[in-house]
Amino acid sequence: MINTRAKLSYTKPAKQWVQALPVGNGRLGGMVFGKVAVERIQLNEDSVWYGGPKKRDNPEAALHLEEVRRLLFEGKPKEVEKLARLTMTSVPQHFAPYQTLGDLELMFEGLDGEVRNYVRELDMETGVASVTFEACETQYRKKYSSALRIK
Repeated sequence: MINTRAKLSYTKPAKQWVQALPVGNGRLGGMVFGKVAVERIQLNEDSVWYGGPKKRDNPEAALHLEEVRRLLFEGKPKEVEKLARLTMTSVPQHFAPYQTLGDLELMFEGLDGEVRNYVRELDMETGVASVTFEACETQYRKKYSSALRIK
């Protein structure tokens, strides 16, 4: 059977945050770097953002929906863009500054030697990030899941 799941796959650990693999459930998240001996997971939790979670729905947006549709059907994309930007974007328009919760480092002793067959993946269907590699004649697999639910 062929695996047809959509996956992001890499052959090296992430060096920068933008290369790390995201896991999370909407409130609690992490960026998995996939390092072998000392794993780094940058953590985030939504209440750490300045001011905590907010409802950002624009109560005026629905009032302008028909006008936006009319302009679209009339082929006036510039007018649609201007009207939508003024009346349908979230309030307030700008996000508060981002604050990270911190870094979690997991140390794995005995993995300082040669590493072979390294693969770092994010399964886009399940949200599970994994790191597999061989070291010291042993095959390793680390899995990071987004299944944690906070109520």
